[in-house]
Amino acid sequence: MKGMLRTVYAYITDEMSKLRQNLNNAKSLNIDYIKNRLYRFHFEFLSRAQLPPSTLDSTISEIGDKYEFSANIFNFDWLNPLQSILENMLISGHTRGFHLAKSMHSKDALIKLLNLSISFLQQKIPEAEI
Repeated sequence: MKGMLRTVYAYITDEMSKLRQNLNNAKSLNIDYIKNRLYRFHFEFLSRAQLPPSTLDSTISEIGDKYEFSANIFNFDWLNPLQSILENMLISGHTRGFHLAKSMHSKDALIKLLNLSISFLQQKIPEAEI
């Protein structure tokens, strides 16, 4: 996971540096501000992803309310509006990771059930005894 985060941070640094060069008034663009906010999100993501799968539905709604991009003016940092909008848009894209974790848990459960049914067939256990 650390390698993946390093890759994301390197990508953000490169892309934000390009954005800073392209925008005329982007000298105030602070790349570390965005990376720090992204780090907070990833830290919370990892702590919640380790919870039992039954809590993923509530986690998805809580994280969505907290981090997904919206036009609510109270969610922005008015001291750093450009950074705030960029980090909200960036983190909003990362919130879909919980849907991936939920899908992985359901596929894992399905594979376990299939393995169990295969072992029943290999042992030739009749359905009445199951």
